[in-house]
Amino acid sequence: MRSLAEARQFEKEHEISADKRPFFHLTPRTGWMNDPNGFSYFGGSVHLFYQYYPYSTGWGDMYWGHVRTRDLIRWEYLPAAMAPDTPYESGCFSGTAIEDKNLGHVLLYTAHQNHSDGSVTEEQCVAASSDGIEYKKLFDGPVIKTEDLPSIIRSSDFRDPKLWKDENGYHAILVGMQQDSKGAVLQYDSNDLEHWSYGGMVLEGSEVYGGMQECPDLFRLGDKNILILNAMNQAEPAEDCNIHGHETYALIGSYDSKNKSFNPLSRQILDYGVDFYAPQTTVLPDGRRVLIAWMNSWENLLSPENTGWAGMMCVPREITMKNGHVCQAPVREIENYEKNTFSKELTISGKRVTVPELRGRVQDLRIHISGNGFHHFTVNLAENEQYVTCLTYDCDKNCLTLDRSRAGMPEDKIPVRYVKLPERNDELDIRILMDRFSIEVFALDGRVTISDAVFTPQDADGVSFETDGMAQVDIKDGKLIIP
Repeated sequence: MRSLAEARQFEKEHEISADKRPFFHLTPRTGWMNDPNGFSYFGGSVHLFYQYYPYSTGWGDMYWGHVRTRDLIRWEYLPAAMAPDTPYESGCFSGTAIEDKNLGHVLLYTAHQNHSDGSVTEEQCVAASSDGIEYKKLFDGPVIKTEDLPSIIRSSDFRDPKLWKDENGYHAILVGMQQDSKGAVLQYDSNDLEHWSYGGMVLEGSEVYGGMQECPDLFRLGDKNILILNAMNQAEPAEDCNIHGHETYALIGSYDSKNKSFNPLSRQILDYGVDFYAPQTTVLPDGRRVLIAWMNSWENLLSPENTGWAGMMCVPREITMKNGHVCQAPVREIENYEKNTFSKELTISGKRVTVPELRGRVQDLRIHISGNGFHHFTVNLAENEQYVTCLTYDCDKNCLTLDRSRAGMPEDKIPVRYVKLPERNDELDIRILMDRFSIEVFALDGRVTISDAVFTPQDADGVSFETDGMAQVDIKDGKLIIP
């Protein structure tokens, strides 16, 4: 196993140049990235860690990469925070972080260990830093161990702690796999971060959520409690979209802190795209709750050619409750980077209309569609004579579809995602963020989002509109620049 010092030297020497990256979506410093970890505010900055393998663009023994930001748009790469460099770690798996007045910046994470007989154990560990750069693993090993598990939980699948602190001490929820292959969300409690006790099963898994659930996040939003879960290997079709196996849900309900239980009243798919998984949230000093997620898919691991990186994060999103639904919008700070804002009103009647002023692969495009004289309305993105990615609204089926089957990615196994909207909309507002290698769609005031990576060649940069009838289109576009 290579040391943390070796990993830091490697990433410094092999850092990917800015011209090979997206402009405002975070990618690994070099190599591989998956789940966001430790998303938290500390020392005047927002810190983000991520599952990281610097030595290849494929998954390997997990390290923790590290960045920080003051505005959630410009990211500063910091040296890797952790390496799997102890006898009890084959990988430093996912976890979370809090600011603590005694220990500084505290990380609670999963130590994943592969044994010589082929078995696996997962236990929970603590690390901390006073300066937000150098992190020390504390307590000489795991603090929540396999012997602390209830007998119904497998020691091989026990991970992804979400840590918080209140007047009653430290708390963490984790996910586990029961002996009958159903998932579970468990709670542990501590007074000192070193000694933990099992509190109970917060939520028992269900066939609705596939097998194992991963990367839980529990928080209050408005007058509701939200439990985010990532369902693995989901086979049951969702009622409003085509699923692909790994889906991210927001369960909306109530949390009983005394009895350590969560009562879900409703559930919502958090993003309908192919590339959205393992989100984490944090609260900013101004009170906003912000979410970030891995913008890739385990079923469909695609990466741009000849760039030296694989995996990116979605744009950070403000999340709010509106009319009983979790809604998302790009953080408002992104508007500070808009220039050359362009506005236009169009009447489109049964033909394709190209708008040359919209050309580009880095922009914040807002579209208002109105009229009842059409059945289909399509926005063609990242377009040239050979390539195109299509966003289509079918008002008869009340369905919104993002189709990247002509995006030049021959290994793409899941090129089309759709979502059925709650009701017919004769008027529809859509916001589209494009950033070289990605498309993120926000509709119905952020209730519906679709996030897809798109590795179309960069010279495919046209935008056009087409419909089978007549529609009014009001366009506002802001070109995005990172100085």
